[in-house]
Amino acid sequence: MERKVGRIEFKASDEIPEQLHTLTLTATNYFHQFDLLTGKPVTPPKTYEQIYTFTDSNHIPENETYGFYTFIPDTPTPMEVNLVAENKAGDILKEHHLLNVIPQLNKIIRYTGNLFTNIHESEHTFTIDIKDHGEWEEEDKIIEE
Repeated sequence: MERKVGRIEFKASDEIPEQLHTLTLTATNYFHQFDLLTGKPVTPPKTYEQIYTFTDSNHIPENETYGFYTFIPDTPTPMEVNLVAENKAGDILKEHHLLNVIPQLNKIIRYTGNLFTNIHESEHTFTIDIKDHGEWEEEDKIIEE
């Protein structure tokens, strides 16, 4: 059996503001089921949504990533990914809208940038990092500085 998944993730380069309450990640064309024998999707793609809720205890994580795994169809299918950071009142602190995100088979694609604040960067600026050519890591590595 062949692994047919990819991961899209986002890593914040800015600090998590105290007023942040939720980070909502949505993605279109999300494939969530496939046939084990054929490796083809058995259901049409849907919209994926993940809501991260922040409390006082998790406003200080380092190297935190936010993302999702998706099955990869035979034909590359672009996704639209939205990230919305909101305070408790529902006011938007920062919003990102990415078009043509194409997950890669057995790869991790990481977008790094300001997820929560507007700090001297264009709304459309991200650094794309395909770590180790997208190879999967077999175990967690702890790096001490």
